Amino acid sequence: MPSFQRAPIALQAAVMVVVVAATQADVKIEMVAQWGGPSYAVTVEGNLAYLGLGPRVVILDVSDPSAPRFVGQTEVLPSLVKDVAVSGSYVYAAIGSEGLQVVDASDPSSPVSLGRYTGGSIQAVAVSGQYAYLAADGTTTGGLRIVDVSNPASPTQVGSYPLSRPTGVAVANSYAYVTVDDLLVFDVSNPASPTQVGLYSASQAEGVALSGPYAYVAQYTAGLAIANVSNPGSPQHVGSLPLSGYTEAVAVAGDYAYVANWSGGVKIVDVSNPSFPVQVGWYDTSTTGSVLAVAASGGYVYAAKREQGLDVVDARNPAVPVRVGLYEGGGFPAYVLTSGRYAFTGGCPAGHVLDIADPASLRVVGHHAASGCVNGAALSGDYLYLAHSYTGLEIVNISDPAAPAPAGACDTGDDALRVAVRGTYAYVTDWYLGLQVIDVSDPASPQWAATCETAGAADGVAVAGSYAYVGGMNNSSHGPRTGLEVFDVSDPTQPTFRGMCSEVMEGRDVVVSGPYAYVADGSSGLQIVAVSDPAAPVRVGTYPTVHAVQGVALWRNYVCLAEWTTGLEIVDVSNPTAPTWAGGYDTVGLSYNVAVFGNYAYVGDQTGGFLALRLGSPALWSDFDIDGDVDLDDFLRFEACLAGPNQPVAPAGCDEADFDADHDTDLADLLTFQACFNGPSQSPACE
Repeated sequence: MPSFQRAPIALQAAVMVVVVAATQADVKIEMVAQWGGPSYAVTVEGNLAYLGLGPRVVILDVSDPSAPRFVGQTEVLPSLVKDVAVSGSYVYAAIGSEGLQVVDASDPSSPVSLGRYTGGSIQAVAVSGQYAYLAADGTTTGGLRIVDVSNPASPTQVGSYPLSRPTGVAVANSYAYVTVDDLLVFDVSNPASPTQVGLYSASQAEGVALSGPYAYVAQYTAGLAIANVSNPGSPQHVGSLPLSGYTEAVAVAGDYAYVANWSGGVKIVDVSNPSFPVQVGWYDTSTTGSVLAVAASGGYVYAAKREQGLDVVDARNPAVPVRVGLYEGGGFPAYVLTSGRYAFTGGCPAGHVLDIADPASLRVVGHHAASGCVNGAALSGDYLYLAHSYTGLEIVNISDPAAPAPAGACDTGDDALRVAVRGTYAYVTDWYLGLQVIDVSDPASPQWAATCETAGAADGVAVAGSYAYVGGMNNSSHGPRTGLEVFDVSDPTQPTFRGMCSEVMEGRDVVVSGPYAYVADGSSGLQIVAVSDPAAPVRVGTYPTVHAVQGVALWRNYVCLAEWTTGLEIVDVSNPTAPTWAGGYDTVGLSYNVAVFGNYAYVGDQTGGFLALRLGSPALWSDFDIDGDVDLDDFLRFEACLAGPNQPVAPAGCDEADFDADHDTDLADLLTFQACFNGPSQSPACE
């Protein structure tokens, strides 16, 4: 995704009448790697599975179903992959508002993006012959789209039929079957002029699969319906089976229908007698994720789980389906942390450890299960501290990053949202129950130590020195009070309220550096609060954003903001009273959190997965004192960090001198610095 540019908020209203020159970014941002994301689509052809994983299609070798093997993946596509179809050597990815992407996968290890059709928000795709049949979302702009893909580099629409929010499509024998609450049947023998010829009355139809003379319809809250479509102009109801939960999609192989049932997993239905379908098996994923798509081949079921990638299930005995293979996907990253060598990310319900020794080549080295959805996390020593919805604090031993192990847990009573750790205490924001202080001196047996009632529902938290800083939202049980609250925790067992800045409205994330607290304040943007006097915290600066800010991190004299639908935004806070825009990067989806190490930002995006972004350039990195030149003062700073190859970066702050991100400061970094050195009051000699 490209970096974005924006004018200050105050100028945006004037854009309609005055052309404003684009502001040049102070900070260049480049994506160097991406991993994971939610899984919404899967299809299987031969020994290959094509899995929609966040903004990519990942190709897996499933010749051994017990060990799915990565073969290749597309580049990062402009949006989340909603559906996948394969025809010959081409892959067709429905990518929502960004349309349909055609990919040449003749070499599965190196798929190449070709043409893209952008005529709607594409939710589903089916391919027959030289045409792709698309379900385009929208109440007034939706419909069936028919696109000629005979030239994969230039897909061209040849026909359409207006519909309100279609969700699924299948094609057979010159007929297209489209789910739009009901199942509609179209004669597409003339692709330029599709004609509706039949209708099957369904209930919240989400998807459809065809097998023989039958259409199998996934009905969102009503289960499975079966229609005889041997006469497409007059579909006849044959049978149905109510199913609990939410029915998303269906695949049919032989005498069985495999139903994607959201958190209910996969329901296996015997349809040998279509008039009397009977559930005969159930693959339960209620504790591991929600199944949104399913494929079946050779007695195996391939279940795309929104939160965790792909499960391969042996269903040769339909009554006792058993998972035999797994490809980890990452799901929604609710937290992102880094210790330098490793990054930790996770959400619902699993967490992952990534080796970021080379940020451009992310590698998963470990994972751990969680007892629920994780909202926030903190690192301290050999332990990862997780704030869980409705279950409280969970502690994971990460001394061996390849094998994280549960250590202990403590129920905090409400909805744990964020956690900060200092010394032997964890500080957990617990929504309506305020700030909970937990003694973690024994990680195997964490104990409640104290509770701080907060004015608002407690969300973000940071601990610096003897103080805890808690961001709060409107707490209806206490009245409409919000703010950034400061508590004296010099004695963690007896925390004491010291002061509050009431101009903070949501306080979703907090970081403290020196005399300032930087607050991700949701729809109110960035708030900068002077906290040198804890009894009287005062807002000194504010930076309004277009969308809600969820996370905040510091880098040099900048603040990095995870902005919900905008991505990563960089704000210059060298003057805290007048923060200014310095750069941005438009991520694929919904940016939720950000962590910084060295000159890299790591962003958790609920659509785009885990992203590694390089911040700035050698010219900026070499200017340690941020005075616009690279001179002797900067060299002295660099020299203090120079330790040689394979030596840990030290002292504190020297991670920024590791220009090549190889976790040491050595000759290679010195040569980069030398190329930029140009003396006082001179522009750096490098870019």
